[in-house]
Amino acid sequence: MKKILLTLLGFMTISNAIALELPISFTSKFSQTITTPSKKTIIYNGDVSYNSPSLLKWSYSSPTKKEVCTDSKLVLVVDHHLEQVSMFKITKGFNLPAVIKSAKSVGNGEFVAQHDNKKFYIRTISNNQLSQISYIDELDNKVVVNFNNIKYLKTPINSSKLKCNYPSTYDIIEG
Repeated sequence: MKKILLTLLGFMTISNAIALELPISFTSKFSQTITTPSKKTIIYNGDVSYNSPSLLKWSYSSPTKKEVCTDSKLVLVVDHHLEQVSMFKITKGFNLPAVIKSAKSVGNGEFVAQHDNKKFYIRTISNNQLSQISYIDELDNKVVVNFNNIKYLKTPINSSKLKCNYPSTYDIIEG
């Protein structure tokens, strides 16, 4: 019995010690499902690119064309349908590197992270590559982001590819 308990304790220690890390950069297709408290759902699709330490570009292709670029301090939202750009300084938000850094293994490729008073649930595939992140946002919406065809890269992506581009004719809103 003692051997079984020691074995289980050792296994739990090892499984909780598994670290989740982001690569230098990655690209992926994504599907983002947002479900409101009243159970209304909207699904967004597109591509995402990441460069260490904190550059992210979300390029939404449906249901509308939109780009969201962030360095975890400033977010730029380009809405091509509305022909407007919104710029915000952020103090709280989806800070992927911070979330990943705080993630703790709960076994079977699943992790839980606590960041900015939110709990994030993370699923991985082989070699601890991201597969899904889910959380409840500030408006009590359930957000689930699925990563598909993720490619972890060993070199940085050219930073110009992580910038949001827009025509000079777009309205600019600073918040």
